[in-house]
Amino acid sequence: MQRTTTPRSEFDKEVAALAPIEPERFAANTGPAKIYFQWAQHDMYISQKSADEYFNAVGGPKEQKWYFTSHEFNDAASKSDRASWLMHSLGIKAGAH
Repeated sequence: MQRTTTPRSEFDKEVAALAPIEPERFAANTGPAKIYFQWAQHDMYISQKSADEYFNAVGGPKEQKWYFTSHEFNDAASKSDRASWLMHSLGIKAGAH
């Protein structure tokens, strides 16, 4: 895992650089926007606990789905579900261009 091999000073620099865009800074302010969370069961970066915290922090309409995949989401199911959710949320009919 990268965290165990990265020198602490380098890791701290990366954390500081990413802090302004961390999801938890924005989760509570999603307003009426619909949020669709897709979680990977074998994610080396996001734990089940973190996923639960992010999901629970969002106050507006939300859905979540777990996939038997890794952080990269290289599976067909998550891609298909994401496209279906977006099309439904945006009112786009299948086959419409």
